[in-house]
Amino acid sequence: MLKAVKFLFVGIVILFILVTAALFAITSLLDPNDYKPEIENAIQESTGFHININGAIDWSIYPWLGLELSEIQVNTTEGAPFTTLDNMQFRVALMSLVKMSPRADKLVIDGLQLNLEKDSKGVGNWEKLSDREALSANDEQDTEKTATETAKPNQEQDFDFTVSEIVLANINVNYTDKPAGRTIVLSPLNVTATDISTDSPIPVKIDFTLSDSQSGISTDGKLKTTVTLSKDLKRTELSPFSAKFALSGKPFGSETVNTAINTAITLDTAGQTLSVANMSLTLENLAAIIDLQISEIDKTPKINGSAKIVDFSLQKLLTNLGQKPIPTTDDKVLKKIAFSTSLKSPGNQISLPDIQLTLDDTVFKGNASIDQKTSRILARLDGNAIDIDRYSPPEQKEGTQEQARTTPSPDTTPGGTAPDDSLPIEMLKGLNFDLSANLQQLVAQNMTIQDIAIQTTAKNGIIKLNKAAGKLYKGDFLATADINVKAKKPTWKLHSEINRVELLPMLKDFRELTLLAGNLNFKADIASTGKNLTQLQNNADGTASFNIDKGALEGVNLQALACKGAAQLQGKKVDISQRPPLTSFNDMSGTVKINGRIISNPSLIASLAGIALGGHGQVNTADNTLEYGLDLKVVGELGDPNCEVNKYIKDIAIPVKCTGSIGGETSPDCGLDTTRMSDMVKQIARREATRKIDKAIDRKLGKWLNKKEKNQEGSTDSRADTEKQQEKEDKKEAVKGLIKGLFN
Repeated sequence: MLKAVKFLFVGIVILFILVTAALFAITSLLDPNDYKPEIENAIQESTGFHININGAIDWSIYPWLGLELSEIQVNTTEGAPFTTLDNMQFRVALMSLVKMSPRADKLVIDGLQLNLEKDSKGVGNWEKLSDREALSANDEQDTEKTATETAKPNQEQDFDFTVSEIVLANINVNYTDKPAGRTIVLSPLNVTATDISTDSPIPVKIDFTLSDSQSGISTDGKLKTTVTLSKDLKRTELSPFSAKFALSGKPFGSETVNTAINTAITLDTAGQTLSVANMSLTLENLAAIIDLQISEIDKTPKINGSAKIVDFSLQKLLTNLGQKPIPTTDDKVLKKIAFSTSLKSPGNQISLPDIQLTLDDTVFKGNASIDQKTSRILARLDGNAIDIDRYSPPEQKEGTQEQARTTPSPDTTPGGTAPDDSLPIEMLKGLNFDLSANLQQLVAQNMTIQDIAIQTTAKNGIIKLNKAAGKLYKGDFLATADINVKAKKPTWKLHSEINRVELLPMLKDFRELTLLAGNLNFKADIASTGKNLTQLQNNADGTASFNIDKGALEGVNLQALACKGAAQLQGKKVDISQRPPLTSFNDMSGTVKINGRIISNPSLIASLAGIALGGHGQVNTADNTLEYGLDLKVVGELGDPNCEVNKYIKDIAIPVKCTGSIGGETSPDCGLDTTRMSDMVKQIARREATRKIDKAIDRKLGKWLNKKEKNQEGSTDSRADTEKQQEKEDKKEAVKGLIKGLFN
């Protein structure tokens, strides 16, 4: 038995030696270069690829099973070059294959030139490589099924292999998209990996240059990592992993932008986990740190981790990126921005439970979540204080302001649309959120607002501002809004209320105005339709009401104007230049009607010392002009001994007219309405004439009636004294009426 085994072993050795010798003889005696046409035809028949081998072919069998090819070209079916390869080498120890433990010396691919192109019809040249038709759907399914079934028995097997070195050198890829007018060039790409085996660290280095004609950006990249593969190839570690990129091109001006990534990555397909540990991302002076642990990656991934952006200056970052810093009123802002949060993903929801956002001196804290199925965002933020005026553009110089005032407006004709006033309707339709925010203090337009609370929602094209409330100059405000962008004509509705707001300090802070003082109460309901700002302004429709108590009009003394008007009506002159430009009142109220760009005030009522004030007028927001009329009815003393008001002037409304532009450097001009004053003079003259006629008639009629009574004293018809007197008065009035009719 032992002898038989011995002879069998010797026979196998002899057979192996003979086969090896035969292969050695073939490789030694036969030159594959003599069979290039046959090799090219065989490849084309089996794959459909058009291949030309222009260089030498070299092969070996023992001790290394190797193949070396040079100057290979693959063409499309139309004969256009698709790819060329300068040199390819591969060698594996023959005996390692026998032992089922492959040991390769090296794999080298050098000088690969790959040309990818989409023609004017959008067809890629890679679709024209083979004459053979693609596998049918059934064939593909059968192939996949067979591959799956074949792979099953090997899923638990370990892999034992060694490759001394893999080198990809001078790889060049050109991609041209003619319809898009875009070219992407990867040139060169170099990859090296050494000492490749399982359960051992594998050093890998990659460097490349990538340019994109569309973005105008060129990127030089360098990647370095150590890869560790488990024997069953189910666990892969890249630790450490580092990458550096240098970006240049038109978007960055003359600057070169540096960015880097440093991390450790572990992928475990058996445990279905992915770990990204302590990832550091840097972009010039911007640095972010991310840590992620992801499980159940083959299902709905569950995420736990954190993200942090370290304090950085946005202005410096923009400068480093070749951009201009953002112009701000305060040059100390946008220099401290930071962000941090933890990350959790239970099921389909990604949550950020502890957000902290820092913007200079302002800190927001809160939480947010995103539903991956519906894309709905929920967020709650609370902040301390922010002065947004610090972030506004600086004031223009006088010359620039004058140029801006004289530059024609881009607005089109009434009802038209300005070039840039369209509203983002489609974007609004896609919004899906529930947001709320609280802010302790906000400074905007130099006005201070406190205890701000905002709550808003959006879904299916319906956007609601459920609440915007806060405290404003010892008063408070509340606003709600509804926007519906689902319809062909989007609708916009606004309701606002202001209660007990002190006007004078607010207006002083807002525009250094001292026009009006008092406690304001205001309520408005406004609606509009449209897809751009011009339509919203033209279609605006609404009403408002207001009242101001314990107030004053600054810059005008209505009592003085009434005094001057009364004097003129009596043919007198009064100097009111020394009267203070102030009108105090106990209460002022009115209503407002909004119709397109016209805001009208049909009724204004105010109670002033000695005067009952009424008014009406309008503001045209298209050209920011005011036309307003006031009626000053003297009902009492005007507080000046020179303002004597006789009984004929009393209760007559003295007209005042205010006209001019608003919102500019000049204020509206207010003064006596001379046209209406002329009518008033005529009215008073008519009243005085009527008074004199009445007096004369009374005197004449009295004498005539008295004389008639004396002539009738002897009459037998006796009446009571009271009846006689009444009859006398009735006759007098009847006669007066007839006489007055002659003058009308």
